[in-house]
Amino acid sequence: MSIKIRAVTFDAYGTILHLKNPFERLMNQLLGIGLRVPLEAAKEAFIREMGYYKKHHLEGVDHKTLLMLRHRCVGVLFRNLAKNGCQTEVAADRKLEVLMNSIRFQPFDDVVPVLNWCKSKGLMTGVISNWDCSLPEILEDRLNRHRFGLIMVSAIEGMDKSDPEIYHQAAKRFELSPSRILHIGDEIDNDLYSPQKAGLHAVLLDRDGRQKDANAPFLRTLTDLPLMIESQAYQRP
Repeated sequence: MSIKIRAVTFDAYGTILHLKNPFERLMNQLLGIGLRVPLEAAKEAFIREMGYYKKHHLEGVDHKTLLMLRHRCVGVLFRNLAKNGCQTEVAADRKLEVLMNSIRFQPFDDVVPVLNWCKSKGLMTGVISNWDCSLPEILEDRLNRHRFGLIMVSAIEGMDKSDPEIYHQAAKRFELSPSRILHIGDEIDNDLYSPQKAGLHAVLLDRDGRQKDANAPFLRTLTDLPLMIESQAYQRP
């Protein structure tokens, strides 16, 4: 007989949160300090900064180390702008303001209804994400009407989601067997294979239809999650 789940965990970026117009926001922030930058140049620099952050996010353990990481990210951003001929003399703190004001996280439209559905069904919810120590504050700000049963942040835990141990720890904190937990995320290795290795059920969220080769249960929108859970279609054959 199939075991029904008791908890649902979600990845953060790309699953429940997204950046709202980051390239346009950066372009406008740069204009505010007197630097007129084409949208493509702003986009390229921002993507480079994001790549650096992704590689180094584990270093943002507390407020001090996070501030240091953000200043290094700013350096990456402005060096790449300079390569495209966009440079100006601006104080380091002002540059940091430009970057941080360009970053505005928003929940996807399908997130709150699904979280409310989970609550109505008595399912515990959690977030397991590769992020720095600021994630709990961001979730509180953007989803302040929902209280997650746990929030596990890679920088705080000292391991990222490629390590199945973070999912083992989540099961322990929920006081559940891993088989009672369903994880939802948008990265094949981190959100599908890694939780499966830890004994969790896992579903790939493929909002853009890019993961056509993934041999796994998948969703195009979280709106379809309730039906998947009720039918237990997330379980592997």
